[in-house]
Amino acid sequence: MKNTIIYSIGEIFPKLISFILLPVFTLYLSASDYGIISYTNSVMFFFFVLSSLALNTYLLREYFECKTEIDKKKLIGSVFLTILIINVVMLAMGYILGPLLVKGFNIQIPFFPFFSLLLLNNFCEALSIVPLVVYRVHENALSYVTLSVLKAVLLFVVTYILIVHLKWGLMGNFYGRLFVNAFFIIIYIYVILRNAKINFNVEAIKKSLRFSFPLIPGAIGYLLMSMSDRIILERYVSLSDIGIYSVAYTLAYSLSVIIQGGYRSFEPEIYREFNKPTFASFVERIHKLYMFTVFFLAIVLSVFSRDILLLMTKGDFVKGYTLIPLILIGVIATAQNAILVSIVISEKNTKLSGVSTVVGGGASIAFNLILIPTYGIYAAALASAIAYILMNLIVALKMKFKSPVIQSDVISLLYFMFISFVVIAFFGQSNINIISIIYKFGIIIISLIILFLVYKLNLRHFDFIFSFLKKRED
Repeated sequence: MKNTIIYSIGEIFPKLISFILLPVFTLYLSASDYGIISYTNSVMFFFFVLSSLALNTYLLREYFECKTEIDKKKLIGSVFLTILIINVVMLAMGYILGPLLVKGFNIQIPFFPFFSLLLLNNFCEALSIVPLVVYRVHENALSYVTLSVLKAVLLFVVTYILIVHLKWGLMGNFYGRLFVNAFFIIIYIYVILRNAKINFNVEAIKKSLRFSFPLIPGAIGYLLMSMSDRIILERYVSLSDIGIYSVAYTLAYSLSVIIQGGYRSFEPEIYREFNKPTFASFVERIHKLYMFTVFFLAIVLSVFSRDILLLMTKGDFVKGYTLIPLILIGVIATAQNAILVSIVISEKNTKLSGVSTVVGGGASIAFNLILIPTYGIYAAALASAIAYILMNLIVALKMKFKSPVIQSDVISLLYFMFISFVVIAFFGQSNINIISIIYKFGIIIISLIILFLVYKLNLRHFDFIFSFLKKRED
């Protein structure tokens, strides 16, 4: 719980900095400039997946298999060296093939300077992968978050100075990121030198790549699930509808801050507990508490979605409250997927994780293409939910460990859908007033009690968390 709160702060702060930077970009940069930033950022997401080759997951999984501190340091050093070699090769190939690809596909954005700077930034970002994993396996959430927050603040300051005061315009964004990334390489190398023993072990590298390669298609599939809806929407609906969808999507996915914070906290612990006699009971308790929290917050967000939009936005944007429950189904499914995939990876069944995500990505694209022309933004909201539920179904059926908590997840999901429908039906046209607020708080209290009963929670489950944290501190 403590680490989850710290990680959640680390998730919130960089997003807050990005939100603060948005008015700066729109005020000092043209629409085409902002389009270049958005396009290159999307390309960089794909580059980063290839840069890491999912070796961060391998390091997290294998670290707790090592018997001695020397073995752990050798593992960290081997993975870091592998990522470094991969990214040096990618950087060289990018500079050789990049200009040819840009010209061959008639991409409007020139390779120099934009894509060339993107490659340099991606190389710097790749060097952060192992140091950040080191903080996680050492359960040093505070250092992990401090590094992330410091980088976000420095990025804001440098970018703001370059764009606003030095009038560098669009290049201020690219060079600002590069300057900050180059500075942080010094910190990353320091962390590696303190915690790793650099070594070139061919067999260890082969083992890491065999583990990680099946995860790469899944990572790409996840990116397709995240991006395909808005790409397809642009062809079939108005800009106004896309704006409504984007606002609803942003509000619903604010819950992902808690999801990612919890995931970063429990993932190493699941790997640590694997093969121990207490593994089944440990995972069951973590699953219950995690999903109970996610469902409760999702219900709160769904019940008060219209009130939040009335306070934050105006006009047509308020209509997005009817989309939020649909989008939240997908958000809830991502939380369940985090638990299930952590178990699957602890079983070293990376192929199942990769296959499920590829199937989910394909399903998301297919549903978007088929349904969006007819049902617009509602289809986009539903397609993501269907894709994630399909992913979880595949994993749950094929994984060796069978979690009894999944049944509680299904019941809670049905209850969430029911209560969201009730709120939309009875409070869909109401403005913010004392009576509706009282009724909604009543719904929240009733939902809290129902979730306690569905997950069969009691104070012993919370004692488990506190005693577990106390044991780690001792």
